[in-house]
Amino acid sequence: MKLYRFLYFIFGLIVIPFSCFSQDISYQNAFTNLSFNFPVEIQSSNDGTNRLFVVEQPGRVKVFPNKSNVTTAELTTFLDISSIVSYNAGQEIGLLGLAFHPNYLVNGYVYIYYIDQPSNYRINIARYQVDSNNLNILNPSSGVIIAQFTKNQTDSNHNGGKIAFGPDGYLYISIGDGGGGGDPQGNGQNLNTVFGSLLRIDVDIDGNNPLETNPDLPNGNYEIPANNPRVGQSGLDEIYAWGIRNTWKFSFDASGNLWGADVGQNSYEEINLIIKGGNYGWNRFEANSEPSYGNGTSLATTPDIKPIFLYDHNAADVSITGGYVYNGSLTSSNLQNNYIYADYVSGRVWALSYDTTNGNISNELLFKTNGQFISSFGEDEAGELYFSDYGSNVKLYKLTETFTGPVTTPINGFGEWKSISTGINGIVETIAKSTNDVIYVGGTFSSAGDINLSNLASINNTNEWEVFSNGSNGTIYSIDIAPDGSIYAAGDFTTIGGVTANNIAKLEGSTWSSLGTGTNGPISKIRFNENGTLFVGGVFTTAGGIIVNNISKWENNTWSALADNFTKVAGTNNEIRSIGFDENNNLYIGGNFDTAGGVSASRIARWNGINWSALGSGTSGFVQAIESIGDYLYIGGNFSIAGTKSVNRIARFNKNTETWEGLGNGLSGNVNTITSNGPYIYVGGSFDTASDDGNLDKIVNNLARWSVDSGWEALGPNTDVGVNVKVNSLKFTNNNTELIVGGNFNKAGNITTNNIAIWSENICEENSIIPEYQINGVFESGNNSLTVKEGDEVLLSMLPNNLSFSITLPNGSKVNGDYNLGTITPDQWGTYIYETSNGCLENLEILVHSSVEVDQDNDGVLDEDDNCANTPTGETVDSNGCANSQLDSDEDGVIDSEDDCPNTQNGTTVNLNGCPEQEIDTDDDGITDTLDLCPNTLKGTSVDENGCALKIYPNNQFKITSIGTSCIGSNNGSILIESITNEDFSATLTGPNNTITLPFTEILAIEDLDLGVYNLCISSIEFPNYQTCSKIKITEPLLLSVQLDFHSLTNSVTLKMNGAKKYTIEINGESIEVKNQLITIPLYDEVNNVSVSTNQSCQGKFEETIILESSLLIYPNPVSESLTIDLKSLTSNTVEIAIFTEAGLLVHSETYLVKHSKIELNTSAFSSGIYFLRIKNDKVNKSFKLIKQ
Repeated sequence: MKLYRFLYFIFGLIVIPFSCFSQDISYQNAFTNLSFNFPVEIQSSNDGTNRLFVVEQPGRVKVFPNKSNVTTAELTTFLDISSIVSYNAGQEIGLLGLAFHPNYLVNGYVYIYYIDQPSNYRINIARYQVDSNNLNILNPSSGVIIAQFTKNQTDSNHNGGKIAFGPDGYLYISIGDGGGGGDPQGNGQNLNTVFGSLLRIDVDIDGNNPLETNPDLPNGNYEIPANNPRVGQSGLDEIYAWGIRNTWKFSFDASGNLWGADVGQNSYEEINLIIKGGNYGWNRFEANSEPSYGNGTSLATTPDIKPIFLYDHNAADVSITGGYVYNGSLTSSNLQNNYIYADYVSGRVWALSYDTTNGNISNELLFKTNGQFISSFGEDEAGELYFSDYGSNVKLYKLTETFTGPVTTPINGFGEWKSISTGINGIVETIAKSTNDVIYVGGTFSSAGDINLSNLASINNTNEWEVFSNGSNGTIYSIDIAPDGSIYAAGDFTTIGGVTANNIAKLEGSTWSSLGTGTNGPISKIRFNENGTLFVGGVFTTAGGIIVNNISKWENNTWSALADNFTKVAGTNNEIRSIGFDENNNLYIGGNFDTAGGVSASRIARWNGINWSALGSGTSGFVQAIESIGDYLYIGGNFSIAGTKSVNRIARFNKNTETWEGLGNGLSGNVNTITSNGPYIYVGGSFDTASDDGNLDKIVNNLARWSVDSGWEALGPNTDVGVNVKVNSLKFTNNNTELIVGGNFNKAGNITTNNIAIWSENICEENSIIPEYQINGVFESGNNSLTVKEGDEVLLSMLPNNLSFSITLPNGSKVNGDYNLGTITPDQWGTYIYETSNGCLENLEILVHSSVEVDQDNDGVLDEDDNCANTPTGETVDSNGCANSQLDSDEDGVIDSEDDCPNTQNGTTVNLNGCPEQEIDTDDDGITDTLDLCPNTLKGTSVDENGCALKIYPNNQFKITSIGTSCIGSNNGSILIESITNEDFSATLTGPNNTITLPFTEILAIEDLDLGVYNLCISSIEFPNYQTCSKIKITEPLLLSVQLDFHSLTNSVTLKMNGAKKYTIEINGESIEVKNQLITIPLYDEVNNVSVSTNQSCQGKFEETIILESSLLIYPNPVSESLTIDLKSLTSNTVEIAIFTEAGLLVHSETYLVKHSKIELNTSAFSSGIYFLRIKNDKVNKSFKLIKQ
């Protein structure tokens, strides 16, 4: 069983981990003979025919019998509208949704959701009818447009696309925010647009609801449910819920709950229980976070509703696919009555258990696919669950309790791993290297090794951590070094090094400065070209106050846009995640866009300094890494296709032939970074396996290398290869002999490490090379600095003697093996570089004293060895010829004896004491006095960014569980706090009525709580600066809500109930128990006492009396054979009874003598369908809707 790092998420108060794989749930190829082309939806018609329908995004719906051995001959095209949809592989357009009318068995109506592009992208809801002669074909001429909505922006993504009929008979429609990063049009909180919302419409135009009045054409093809939340208020009548980014699949469970899976931007994926009138917060919030691009957004309605569950992107789960609450035949407790969902990119599938009565929640990882994307789930008529891969010629899979799992093969890797101190306590996003081999690391972390810092750190030449900046208040996503040595950092922050800077800044010496006004959104990638121009990509519309659209350049201290010379359009229509350059200085960008400079370009584009162009037909998914190497441009991401080739997440583009190629059969998961060394391409990301031919899946664990000759290879000793979660950045150092790997992991190969490690073909440990030298016939070793006299006989060698090696001489020439310098001269002074055959390096510095001895200041140290000329007469000097009065170790102009800051960075202006004001640190806690709020901290104490004593607790320090009240007004809710360590803490709970503070050490139960929202803050007694706070909601059962609708035509009532899982309905003393929230019941008595209750009396009881008086009654309805017509107290001799079809055709007419109050009518000769029955004479003329089964 493979274990994954626990990822903790907070729902309300409950900290939920993603656990390890379930032991009893797996998946299998459901229909081995069938393949599909970019499937995005799976449906059944629920008409008893046991067929499955698959929506293919290019514009086709396929239908086939649901049996495992179904053949291609049994696969039929149900509908083909490929000629009218707008489609591009991997883009969120095309044919997206399919729904069968609740009365499909009778009317044959099928509804679809598709995108076309007459000018701008447009959403279409259309109805088709099944062919009268063939159930497996829709009549193409029967198409009717029900609704159309044109987008208010040019972006192609975030279209939602799911449609489904709810238990109320209405059609629900998921429409995303319209696309672009961060909701640039603010659609999520705009109630006057359909975008960023879930719609509900009535497609049965029968007068039960008012016709729509939306200005979008066509008009009058649907009605508005009278109780939609914005009816009679501001905003569009169609809107059911809003504040939604892009709900990719929703479903109703047996209790009528509406589950929605909303795809996040940069941080979180969320699961919502969607209710009428709910505001789910986007873009003011992303799940529970407050992204920078939503700072200016005001909520359209308050309060917003938080997700019931969320997960972050730290483990490469980045795009949720919603599923269903499982009610099939599999008996596993991990499945039954749990919400099954997945991540499209990672292929992980989970089961979420949620108790709607008290909010208790748990989440179980069921399995991870072997490279299959998960574009959609679907149910068959028996409730069994399927999912679809995404790509050309892909399969459908079925959940099973027969555990097989993907077939993967462990392989022996290459090289060794070593750690860098204790690593980093957070996620590494980027690694950069200066010309002098200093490594700069950025991400989201607060310590490296034993040093406290904020999101920025450096590694010196001896692999030791150093602080080079005060850090930033947000994540650093990208670092690059300018030709002049300045350090540029970019990400999602507003301050860095104490300087205000919007998402990007540069460091010159020890001073940070902003790049003008920066950008108005996060930056994902920065990179200098060979001319020293900085290119910046991410999720923003402006840079320096000008419109640039996600890509800009910084040159001569000025921002400018990259506008196509022909179209005059700047930038891209969606986010950018990667940047690269080729040998001709052409710029390449990758991300999630489909136009660059107004030119069609799917996910990757090229800029030649004047115009934008596409690279063939691009890719079917995000491009997250770009590297130009020789004749090829290597790219990686989450795509399955590049050009027209199936490549699986990584590909290369031949810059000479302009064609795409695969790297073997690619990888099983996301690619985040690419680099190269010699013949090898090194790739990092979140993938388990790599394959050369599609037959053998090699286990590589998120890091691998590829070459033309060797194919894919793993990195690490034996089968201990790769890292255990995710790789974000790669950088070669130490003459390209060592690869620094950064990301999110705690294991690399066979070692334990934290988020950063070094891999090498051969790990060069300290003293693995020992210079050996013979001076005048005597061998010595162990020193890296050797002083000899002119004329000495010198021979250079190395220990151990059994290794082959070379020596690079000071003049740059190289010799192999032992080297005899002969009689040494001053011209041979310099650095001699030893290098073994396995790439390990060591330096030997040789100093040659002249044979002529000169000591001009008469201090006893020859001039050639004297670092301090002109020593005052009589002063004692050290071996370097320096007296104490002359020493200035940091070369700041203040001698050491007077220097209070002896380690000032070279070139810094200092005061008379040798200290720059910003470097003075009286208590030596790493925080300069100008920033230190606690200037007298004890030496050795860890401190926070303000210089105050700090205690860092792990994310799982506290498990917090809430339990709602047992009944309305019971006031017996509770909160349980559990600490993983026994320490002195205090918990402060602020509620609707008061605030209490309670001490505890390990477990604290707070009881007798009222309904309401509470703020819980936990503090450490020993470390008073530590505090963690959560918002807690104590719930209580809802009041019973019942809406009763009386239907005079059928003498029946429809009950719409909410507030419980089960309801007891009683009519005139006869009771039934139901789970459905919507039920229709016929009434037979003149006086009908109707009541509805639950198993909790505190929820209340609904009671109403319905008096039929003398109303005529027909029953049963629906009818199979005999129909009773009850005339009640009608006093007439005769009555005419006529029956018409739904189309108005008369099929029965007869005049009956009224001898008794009831007439029996045999309907067995009628075919099934909808009819209208009319009763008429001189005293009555009444019609009924009759359903014949």
